[in-house]
Amino acid sequence: SEAVWSTQPARWRVPCSPVLMFSLQAEHLPARGVPSGSRSTTFSATSSHLLYNIGETLQLIDLSNPTAQEPEMFNFREPVVSHDLTAFERPVSRSAMTVELRSVVALASGEVLLWKPLQRRDSRLGSMTYTPCCKEGAADGAAITLIRWCPGGDGSFVTAH
Repeated sequence: SEAVWSTQPARWRVPCSPVLMFSLQAEHLPARGVPSGSRSTTFSATSSHLLYNIGETLQLIDLSNPTAQEPEMFNFREPVVSHDLTAFERPVSRSAMTVELRSVVALASGEVLLWKPLQRRDSRLGSMTYTPCCKEGAADGAAITLIRWCPGGDGSFVTAH
C-alpha cells in the first residue's frame, strides 16, 4: 500500500489521517470464486481501493468501478486517529483461496478496531460490523498516534503512542 498525506482547507478543521491507496497484484487472485451466498470479496488484477477518513467517518472507495452506487462507509463514536488497510488470503476450500480486505483502526480514545470493509452487512443490525481489539487504550492507557499492519500477513499490527 502507498500512503498519500491529504491536505485540507483550514476552514474544515477536522482531524484527518493519511489517505491509503491499495492495489492488489495478480498473484493475490484466488484460484476459484467466492463461496455461494457471500458478497464478493475477490478482486481482479485491476482492483484498486482508496481508504480515507474525515473526522469520525471511514470510507472505502473502489477506484476500478466508477459507476459504483456509493462507497463503503462506517461511522465511529469518536474521531479516527489512524488506520491501515491490507489484504489477507483465506482458504475457501482445500484448493481455493480468496482475498479479504481488512482495516485496523485507531480511535481518539485509544481503542483499536478491526474492520472488514467488504464483508456482508449484519442483517439483524442493518450495519457493518467491527471487532474491538483493544478497548479504551488497554495496552498502556496512552493515546495512539499511528497504527500499521506488520509485514508477513499473520494479522499482527503495531501502534505508536
